[in-house]
Amino acid sequence: MGRLGTALCSIILFSQTALAQLSAGQPFPTDIKLDRLLTYPALQLSDTHGKVTILDFWASWCEPCRAELPLLEKVAKKFPSKDVVMIAINLDENERDADRFLKATRIQVPVIRDTKRELTEKLKIDSLPVSFILDRNGKVVSVYRGYAKGDEKKISDQVSKLLK
Repeated sequence: MGRLGTALCSIILFSQTALAQLSAGQPFPTDIKLDRLLTYPALQLSDTHGKVTILDFWASWCEPCRAELPLLEKVAKKFPSKDVVMIAINLDENERDADRFLKATRIQVPVIRDTKRELTEKLKIDSLPVSFILDRNGKVVSVYRGYAKGDEKKISDQVSKLLK
């Protein structure tokens, strides 16, 4: 589905276009507490300090998200959990839709919900999927908007460099 599917996810997600987002070198906001999904406890993003972090915003109705999330989980699992954490941030309106997808794909990374859209609005996310790679200090190293085949390799290479 590629970039076309991402464009469709953008149209469905928000009616207004917001172009501003965090970019490389900026600190990622950690002052928002997000709700749990399935068995994961509530999580403060500041809990990831000291680890390279992959944050992926997704929804079960977004085809590129459905393709990307399992691949990013594989990337995260390649690295020791003491050094790398991946958090999937779900934006489904209906929690059951997300639950069904997660159970079908057996996703094991922490999955949390931005039910009030606080973080989504703060970051001005206007399309899905969106992935942020953060260094050990919580600064954004890169942002991946949409999903293209091979992005997971780029992310894996980037995480490897951050661990050196």
